Amino acid sequence: MEVCAFFDVDETIWNEKSVITFYQFYLDVTKGDKADFFWEQFNKNVKNTISAGISREELNAWFYLEHFSGVSVSHLREIAEQWSIKKFNQPSFWQDKVIERIEYHKNKGHAIVLVSGSFREVLAPLAKRLGVTDILCSPLEEKDGCYTGNMLGSPMIGYGKANAVSDYLREHKIDPVHCYGYGDDTTDIPFIGTVGNSYIVINNNHDELSVLAEIMGYQTLNV
Repeated sequence: MEVCAFFDVDETIWNEKSVITFYQFYLDVTKGDKADFFWEQFNKNVKNTISAGISREELNAWFYLEHFSGVSVSHLREIAEQWSIKKFNQPSFWQDKVIERIEYHKNKGHAIVLVSGSFREVLAPLAKRLGVTDILCSPLEEKDGCYTGNMLGSPMIGYGKANAVSDYLREHKIDPVHCYGYGDDTTDIPFIGTVGNSYIVINNNHDELSVLAEIMGYQTLNV
């Protein structure tokens, strides 16, 4: 019987929101002395976009369209590899207890699947390091070796994650009852609820999530 353990990534496996910290690194590499200016403008744009009342799904789609349209995929891959080398060497970057859970599942022979709103080039070094089976991530459209900024499907957040996990289980003919799901945010609730063993990762004794886990009958992993 095949069993999958599905893991959210940002603030679950590692302690940062990877798209944001990667983009800052990307600006440092591509903009040189002007990187601080572009970073300041980026943060203003994010703040204004959030103030406009858009959903997190819309924010996710906006980010890729606004910042990755026409960008070379191979160039992003090179920069993401540099970013990962820098980050992976920082002990504080990792959620050690979650890494232990991943190793536990691997030792049980379970497949490890990342479920993330980040994109493949950032997640690929992580997958290689951890021996991950598969990646479910933002489905970015590629044309002539560049990203268009558009998505080929729903943003990987909220029910976008849940649908991706359900589709994966169905395509691979895996019984969800025996599978595991780990996430740290309320937007992860839909996807971890698609499997039989649901875990909410609790950062810094987050009372709201602890109460939510109790109400929904989910297990908790305090990190």
